[in-house]
Amino acid sequence: MAQNSARLARVFYGLDILFLIPLPWAGPVLAPILVSLVMLIFAIIILYRDYLGKPVKLSAAGRFLFCLAGLVIIVSFCIAGHYITQADYASHFSWPLFMAGMVIAVADFAFLAYLGDVSGVA
Repeated sequence: MAQNSARLARVFYGLDILFLIPLPWAGPVLAPILVSLVMLIFAIIILYRDYLGKPVKLSAAGRFLFCLAGLVIIVSFCIAGHYITQADYASHFSWPLFMAGMVIAVADFAFLAYLGDVSGVA
């Protein structure tokens, strides 16, 4: 069992090349999985609130923060991608930068979906 757990950890924390265009993106396999899970949760909440007749409305500030979060996450992948030809490129992935982008996105969404019905374009 411990051997399977160690193998699974190597798979999720192992680095992979994610994209090559316009420049290489690299990061642990777990990072894009986390992004996908968060986006799936956002979609479920948006659909549920729409079903209740309380759609999530996105203000200009909300759009800006989502773009900022996405940019921060992309930069975290591009930094490691810049060093992809080096043997230690795995050490260049910035988990703190990646998590900062995730926190910005989740905090922005939490504010929009729960803390305030911000008037704006849906």
